[in-house]
Formats: sequence, C-alpha cells, structure tokens
Amino acid sequence: MSIWKSLTIYFLVWTTIIGGSLLANFYHHREMAQDNAMYESIPIQSFLDQQDKHIIILQFSHVLVWFLGLGLITFFTRRRFLDISAQNQSLKALQSSNALLERAQEIAHVGNWVRDLESGTLIWSQELYRILGLDHNQFNTSFENFLNCIHPDDRNTVLEALKASIKSQDDTFQVEYRIIRPSGEERIVRARGHIERSHDGTPRQTIGTVQDITDARRANQTIQNQQILLRSMFDKALDAIISIDRNGNVVDFNPSAEAIFGYSRQEILGKQLVDYIIPDELKERHNKALEKRLASGGTPTELGKRFELPGLRSDGTRIDLEMALTMIETNAGVLYTGFIHDVTEKKQLFQSLRDTLQTAEAANQAKSEFLATMSHEIRSPMNAILGMTDLVLNTNLTESQRDHLNIVQSSASNLLEIINNILDFSKIEAGKITLEQIPFDLRGQIEEVCETLAVRAHQKGLELLCDIPPDLPEVVGDPYRLHQILMNLVDNAIKFTSQGEVVVRVTCGPSAMNDEKMGEIHIGVADTGIGIATEHIEQLFEQFTQADGSTTRKYGGTGLGLTISKRLVALMDGKIWVDSEPDQGSTFHVLLHLPINQESRSAPKSSNHLSGVRLLLGIGNDKGRNILKRTLTHFGAQITEAKDSSSLLESFKSSRQEGQPFQIIILDTEMPESESFWQEVGADEKILILTSTNPSQGNPITNAIFSKAARLRKPIKLNSLFKKMNILLDRNRVNDQKPTPNIPEKAGHTVKKEAPVLFPITTDLATFEAASRDFLDNGPDHHQQLHGAFQAHEVKQALAELQWMQEAATKLGANRLKILSTRLKGVAELKDWEETAKRFEDLDQEFQKVLATLPQTRGLS
Repeated sequence: MSIWKSLTIYFLVWTTIIGGSLLANFYHHREMAQDNAMYESIPIQSFLDQQDKHIIILQFSHVLVWFLGLGLITFFTRRRFLDISAQNQSLKALQSSNALLERAQEIAHVGNWVRDLESGTLIWSQELYRILGLDHNQFNTSFENFLNCIHPDDRNTVLEALKASIKSQDDTFQVEYRIIRPSGEERIVRARGHIERSHDGTPRQTIGTVQDITDARRANQTIQNQQILLRSMFDKALDAIISIDRNGNVVDFNPSAEAIFGYSRQEILGKQLVDYIIPDELKERHNKALEKRLASGGTPTELGKRFELPGLRSDGTRIDLEMALTMIETNAGVLYTGFIHDVTEKKQLFQSLRDTLQTAEAANQAKSEFLATMSHEIRSPMNAILGMTDLVLNTNLTESQRDHLNIVQSSASNLLEIINNILDFSKIEAGKITLEQIPFDLRGQIEEVCETLAVRAHQKGLELLCDIPPDLPEVVGDPYRLHQILMNLVDNAIKFTSQGEVVVRVTCGPSAMNDEKMGEIHIGVADTGIGIATEHIEQLFEQFTQADGSTTRKYGGTGLGLTISKRLVALMDGKIWVDSEPDQGSTFHVLLHLPINQESRSAPKSSNHLSGVRLLLGIGNDKGRNILKRTLTHFGAQITEAKDSSSLLESFKSSRQEGQPFQIIILDTEMPESESFWQEVGADEKILILTSTNPSQGNPITNAIFSKAARLRKPIKLNSLFKKMNILLDRNRVNDQKPTPNIPEKAGHTVKKEAPVLFPITTDLATFEAASRDFLDNGPDHHQQLHGAFQAHEVKQALAELQWMQEAATKLGANRLKILSTRLKGVAELKDWEETAKRFEDLDQEFQKVLATLPQTRGLS
C-alpha cells in the first residue's frame, strides 16, 4: 500500500473516532526504543462506515515515532478489512431474544439460575433478584446467601430435595418453599431444576427456575375456601337443591333433597329426574318442555320466578312444592338448578286458616244478625216502657211517684240509646248502612246538636259554644248520620269535662278535589276535660273501648260511640282523629268533602244585615264573646266589648254621655257582679239576655228591667239571634212569643193554647221540604198498612210501620205524632189489641192534622 493510501485510511479512522462513530475493542501497546523513540502499535477494530450500512473491521498496525514531542506515523505494519454485518445481526437477534426472555420472566414471575458445582459460582437472572427483593448491585450472589433468603423452616426441605435428586441420579427436581424478603414479607416460590453431569456421571452444574406462586396460591386457596363454603351451604341448606343437565339427568342432590324425596344421592345421581320425583300427570309435559328447549336452545320460561308444583316422594306420597329455577353455564355444559321447598304443611295450615276464617266470618255474621235481631227485639219493649211511662206521667201522681217514674224514663232512654248504638254497630259491620244524599243546612244540624245537649252542659256548669262561619254553605249528604256523629263527639266532650267549656268549631276550605262544587268541611269539638294519654289514642276508636278502664265505671257508656262515628265518617270518605294530652283537654276533628248544594232555595244572608247597628257585648267568656263579635261584625254591626261588669258599666255610661247610646245591649247572665249595671239601665233600653237553662242564682233576676228583656237560650242559634234582634230593632211586628216547648204536660197543669202541629228541628228549608214530600207521597200508604196490620194482629208489620211513622214525624218536627207513635209501639208490643184500637184513633187524628198542615208550609221561604 502506498504511503498516501495509508495516510488516507489513517485519516478516515481518526475522523471516525473524533466524529463519534462506534469504536470497539480499542487497545494499544507502547514500547520505548533504544533511540528514545516511542513505538506504539494500535490495532483498531469494529467501526461503522460513513453510510452506516455495514460494520467494517479494520485491522492494522503502525509505528508512531515520538520525536521532539511530535508524533509521526512512519509506516503501517499490517492492515485488513473485514465485513461482519451478518454476525452483528445474529448478535442483535440474540440480544432481542434475551430481552424478550427477561420480559417473559417478569410477566410470569419466573427467574432462572445457573450454579457451577465445581467452582461454586452462582448466576441469577434479573427477575430472580426481583422475586427475592434484592438489589443485584449490593447483593453478593452465592449459594450460602441464597439459603439465607429461604424461610428457616423450609431450608432443610430445599437441601434435602437437592440431595435426593443428586443421589437418585434423577436429573430433575421440584420443591416449593417460602422466602423472606429484606422487607420481612413472606412469599411462596416453586423451584424446578435440572442437573447436568459430566461423561462419567459426576454432577457438573445445576440449572433451574424459580417462580413466585404466592398470588396464585392465595387465589387457589380462596377458590378452595369458596368451594368448601358453597359445598357446606349446599349440604346444609334447608331447601332441597337439585341440579340437572340439559338432558334431564341429575348431577347433584343435596341432603335436604334426600330428606324431602326419600332418595339417597348415590341412588339418583345420573338418573332421569322425571322418573323419580315428578308425578305421572306432569311427566309428559316436563319431557315435551325439555325436548323443546333442546331443539331450540332456549331457556325455561320459569327462570327467576317462584312457582308451585306437585312432587312425588319415593314411597309414592304426593307433596306440594315451591321452587325457584336458575340456569348456570359450566365447562361441562348448561346446568339447571332448582331450589325446592316443601310447602305441604304450609298449604295445609293456610287451608285450615281459611276454613277457620270462614267459620269466624260466619260466626261474626251470625253475631251481627243476632245483635241486630236482639236490638230490634229489645228496642220494641223499651219503646213500650217509654210509652207507658209517658202515659203514667200524665196522670195524677204523688211527688214521690213522679220522681220514681222520671228515673225510670231517664234510665229507659239511656238504655234505648245503648241499644240503638249496638244496632247501628251491627248494621255497619254487616255492611247494611246506606247513606242518604240530600241537601241540608249544615249550620242547622250543628246548632241542633248543641241545643239538644245544652241542658247537660249547663247542668255541669260548662259553657257550650258554637263557632260557625256566617256564610257556611248548604251541602248535600246524610244529615241524620252527621247528626249522629256530632252527638257522639259533643256528648263525649261534655261527659269527660268537669269544668271549663266545650267548643264546636267549623271551618271551610278549598276542596281537596279542586272542584267548586265540592266543599271541605272541618269540624272540631274541643273540650277542657281530662284529656287522653298518647298510648291510649290509637285504641280509642276500637269497639267497646275507652281511654281508661276506670272511665267505664266513672263515666259510663258502651265504648261504641267513637267506633260508630269513625266508621260513619269512613263511609263518607272522610277522616276523624284526635289531638289530646292528659289534663289538657281533647279536640276531635272530622274532615269531610261534601258537595255544595248549587240549587239552594234558602234565602241568602246579607252581609250588611246589621249595617250601622251599635251593639254592646257584655260577655265574660272570652271565646264566646269573640265568636259572637266575629259573627255580628260579618253582618255589619259596630261592636263594643265588655268582658267584666266594670267595663260594661263604663261603656254604657260613655255611650250615654256621647249621645250615641247602644241600640242593643247583649248581656250574658253569667257576667259576674252586674248589679251596678242594672241599677243604671233605663226602661227604654233594648236588652237581649243570653241565658242557660240553669241560670246562676246570683244574677238580679228580680230586677224589673231584667225580667222584661228579650231572652235567648245558649248556645246561640243564628236565626234565633236575628229574630230577637229584629224584634228589638222594631224591624217587624212579630210578637215575641216563644213556641210551646216539646214537653209533656204534667198532671194538674192545663194547656191554655194547643201546641203547633209542626215544630221543625231544622232551619234548612230544603231538608224540611224533602221530608214533607216524602210524608205526603208515602205517608198515606204507611198509615193504611198500619191500620191493616192492627186489624190482622200482625205485630211485626205494625212495629215496622210505626217505626217509619216515628222517624218521619221526627224529621218534620211533628212532635205529637212522634209521641203517639212511640206510645202505640209499646201497646202493640204487649199485643193489647183493644187498647191499640183506641190509641190508633188518636194517632189517626194527629196524622190527618199533619197532612192538612204540610201543604200550607210548602213553598214558603
């Protein structure tokens, strides 16, 4: 090679080195010559050519002579060019395979090792370091250090396995043991090894792998535990569990199934289920369904449902079963598993309960019929007792005899009320109560209840108040049943209140149905009585129950009133409830939705009826005063209040001095210490006295002005109040004559003026006219049938006709006809037909009077 070519190659070599190309296996040897020159031989191998296409091996030697500090190339001793691209590609492939192997070991948690038995050298893969939790840069790889990584309890196991493999000339071995990482964590590994021997059989080295099986072992243990648990549940389940394959062969049969069906597991496994536990009449259907599923590959329609079916025991006994079916896909195929419960005893119990219930319902029906029959049978003689007692009271009696008969009459009336309650309760239980739907005056019904019970309230010194909106609408419903409900509630309030007051309050609200034709009526009956404990409220509306057992002895009663009221309210689609605390009184609430009568013929009350009228209210009871003030203010009156005698007198004098005297003074007889007021009152004052049936003895009832004042009995009825006020204001010329009270004449008293034929108890004209039309249309027929029953001596029919006559007379206010009907019922009950004929003549005369009077009253407003 020429010098220039050598220099060119040399330049290219160093340019490659300086340019950063690959330079491998560089070494040099430097020698000192005797002439103080340095000779340096540099073999250069393996660098890339400029195109990076091939790997070129360039080998050459040169002598570098150092002279005066300069390096000069004198000559090249040898040179050679080799292309090793193919070898390098093989090397790359090997390196790639090694990388892939390391990645695979990492994923599989498998490390490998090689141990030279002669030198003791131990080589580990990178993954084995990771499994053992070691740092290969800090850990001295040796067999002794490896043994230290093994759990102390497992080291002998590993050594014995290795020794046994060497001694037995077996080239492979396998052992599982625990290792302890430097962090203290325990892991489980499985080691597999191979022993390589020399030609004479001497062990030369061992090669093997170590796999971390901790997670797999734990997962396997979890699976085993679950299998044990499932098997235990399967074996211990109280329900029978049976699994079959798609062909209907039994693949599992738990102990409960053995107990229910009488077959052992070994006896039935692999057999067709249909041949053992399915009754004959169902076998064909079962087989067809199974064939259909096999042909279509579908699933049973019963999956995920509970259903009942009959079953068959090994002894041929039929049983009732309840089953839930599930489908499970396994490696062996689809399995159908049924969870089966024997409901034979349960169904027998249910059937027994149904039979018992039917018997109880029949007995209850018989009881209700018995109560209804007995109530009718008892009520008839009770009417006779009342009628006869009433007759005797109208004869000449001594004072002692009259007192005794009054007690008999009062007790008989109470007993009749109890009988009526029992009869109503039995009718409700039998579902034979029907509600009327007729227009009626709700205010009139409430005022009538309060008026009826006012005597009892005043006898106990209680204030009975009615708080009713002046514009309360006329509604459509059953006035008799509503009257019955209110009578029960108000009567209870009076019964359980010893002092204070009872207030019947009515409020109107928008209908829950948002219909202008419907009205929401809320009636509350509040008292200041003994109250009710919270734990007794829930049972308060149960039959024959009172808040406390002791109240039955102290206050009396059957405990049916509230039960009847609750059921009647329910029939009206309403609600009834109570708010109460012991010693704080109670408030019973009734909420009803009643249609408003859109064709009311009652005259509307004008809101300016008392416009400009100056009134002085002298009422001591705050609630009573506020109720009356609110009502009169609604009608335009100018109200001045006085809650005691001093304010009453002061207001009275002030009005006189100012020249604007009160046009009417409304004074409650219960106003304390009012004597000073009466001394100042002149004869020209218009005074309206509010009084009870039992006025306080301390009032100046002998005062001349007091005795001439107009009187109005409490609780106040709105129509009566306006009538009295119109008379005092001279707005009409109607004489202030009180109607003759509905009280039988006592012996020794003569009646100067005959009582009116009709004295209606309702202020609702529509209700009265409905009763009148019924009496005019049907009364003559009932009267004729009654006469025929007496002639034929038919007691049952006569009593039924008299009952109709009594109820019709009550609705009309035909008091004398009602009394005559009651008396005649008593005589008819005794089957005294001669006396019956005489009494019928009196009833016939009164009946004709009512017929003659009714046409005159129709159409009046």
